[in-house]
Parts: sequence; structure tokens; C-alpha cells
Amino acid sequence: MSGRKIVALLVTFLLYLLLGGGVFHLLEEAEEIRLREEVFALQETLEGNDSEQALASLCSTASGNYTVDNIEGTSDVGGPCCVPQKSIQDILAYIEATVIWRLANLSENNNTCVHLEHLPIVVLSLDDVNKIIDVVSLAMERGLDPRSTPENNAPPRWSFWGACQFSVTLLTTIGYGSMAPSTPGGRVFCVLYGLFGIPLTAVLLGKIAHGLGGVALRLTDKINQLKPSWNKETVGMVVTAGLVVLGLIIFVLLPALTVSIIEEWVYLDALYFMFVSLSTIGFGDYIIGQSRDINYSIAYTLLVVLWILLGLAFLALIFDLISRSIEKVGEDKVADQHMIEEKGADEIGKVAGDCEIETVTGSVESMVSETTSL
Repeated sequence: MSGRKIVALLVTFLLYLLLGGGVFHLLEEAEEIRLREEVFALQETLEGNDSEQALASLCSTASGNYTVDNIEGTSDVGGPCCVPQKSIQDILAYIEATVIWRLANLSENNNTCVHLEHLPIVVLSLDDVNKIIDVVSLAMERGLDPRSTPENNAPPRWSFWGACQFSVTLLTTIGYGSMAPSTPGGRVFCVLYGLFGIPLTAVLLGKIAHGLGGVALRLTDKINQLKPSWNKETVGMVVTAGLVVLGLIIFVLLPALTVSIIEEWVYLDALYFMFVSLSTIGFGDYIIGQSRDINYSIAYTLLVVLWILLGLAFLALIFDLISRSIEKVGEDKVADQHMIEEKGADEIGKVAGDCEIETVTGSVESMVSETTSL
């Protein structure tokens, strides 16, 4: 394929990628906004903003000397319980005594101060707890930190650039599993988009891998022209090994270092993430761009996408080299086995021939002996 066709294929892929990002953004953004607002509202409820204002003066005196010597009236209930109206005051008294006891056992900074978020100021019913569980489960399923607030949250996943990043994971079949369309329209478009986009991406990555492999051949030829006395096969192996090491640095080690710095990960975890991504395994246990405490730039997202595309082609080339080496070892073993079998057959034939000669000689000697006796 000529250079112009490869460029045209690359431009087509980029346009297709932007198209997918735009459509996914339009189809999925509203649902994500609804979920984020629900999580934010949940956090506001748990933080108890009204209670914080009412108890703000207690932040420095919360470690009082209140004690509860004995709290009675508790009982285990084996099923749903309906509390009589006349017992509500008893329940309130129990709650008050429990809160006072917890306050008396809080201590921070040498008993001079207690952080407000550590104070027991939220009262929840069973329905409230179940709602919290539902919201947290849905948030984690959609890849949103359930502790997010309007002031402290990860970037929207279905923004235009976030949708473009998802399109890359779809077209390259990485599929982390932590991000997926949740609307019927988004799921239908996902099927149609991948149906045509995945083959397009496979062709593009194949051409990139072929181009990377051609670099080794051209470089080997140039070295052989400059040093014709050198062994061509040895030169090719050295050049290939050098390019593999260079590729590992550019497409794996350097990206892993960048990711570890920006995401504040351990380097080995970042290296693990790069391999899982470039090999299209895509476990989804590590995802970039999802921390609430990091302000991500568009340049970082675009750079990671570029690394993934080129790294996929490079790792495909590495897998191809490893596969060929394994096949070569297998072919050598088969050839050796054939050689052994052929050698064995020759020896057997030789032994059989000797046996035949001995048999004929014996027959002739026998006939001579019989003739003599007559």
C-alpha cells in the first residue's frame, strides 16, 4: 500500500473516531449528568450541611465529659418492627444517649479539636440506607466515584473527549469494562459503530505494524551496503533486537512512567496497565483519568490515545516475532525428527540388504553342498 493510501486510511480513522465521540457524547451525556447529580445530592445529604451550620461551634468542644453508664431497653428483633407512637420518645432518648456517648469518646489533636466530618450528625432510616446502596452501586457500575461532590469529582466520562477515548477502546477491542453505553440508543450505535470501525482499525494497525517491520529491513539493507563483509543474518538480528528495545522504551516504559507520575500510581502498576491495554486484555482494574483529586489536561488524554494506537501496532509486531520464533523452533524439531527417521530407515535398509546377501550366500552354499554329496 502506498504512502498516500496509508495517510488516507489514517485520516479516515481519525474522522471516524471523532464521529463516534460526538455521537456517544450526545447519546450518553444526559444520563451521566443525571447520575452525577444524584451522587452529589447523596453526598450533600450525608454531609448534613444544615447540621454542620448548627454544630459548627462544637468543633472545638466536642470532646466533652459526657458519659453513658448504662443504656437499657434494647432488644433483638427478628423481623420488621413497628414502633408505637408512645415509644418514639424512648427511641429518641436512646439515640441521644448513643450520640453523647460517641461524642465523649472522640479525641483528636490532644483532645482540643475534633473534625466535623467525624461527628455522628446523620440519622438514617432503612429506606435511606437502601437508597444509598443503590446509588453507590450504580455509580461504581458507571465508573463514578460515589464520594464525588460538585466541587470534587472526576471529569465527566461522556464529555466529547471522554467519548472519543471510549471510541478508541471500542475500536481497538480493549474494552476495559468500566465504561459502557447505558442508553438504548447508545448501545445500538455501539454495535453499528464497532461493526464497521473494528475492521477499519485492524487494517490501520496492520499497516502501521508492517511499516515498523519495514524499518528493520531497510536499516539492515543499508548496513549491509556499508559493511558487505558483515553477516547479513546477524546484522538483521541485531537491528531487530535494537528496534524492539527502542520500541519498548517509547511505547511501554516511557508511557508507563508518564502515567505513574500523573495518576500517582506505583510504576509497576502503570507498567501493568500499559501491557493490559496494549495487549487488548483490558481487565479494567486500572483506568486513567478517573481520580477526583487530579486536574487532567486534554493533551494528556490525546497523548495516551496516541500511545495506545502506536503501542498496539508495536506489540502486535512483537507477538508476531515471538510466534515466528516458536514456529521456527517447532519446525526445527520436526526437521530433526524427519532426519532421524530417514537415517533410521537407511540403517534398517542396510541391515535388511545385508540379511538378504547372507540369505542368498547361505542358499548357494547349501546347493553346492547338496550337489557335492550327490
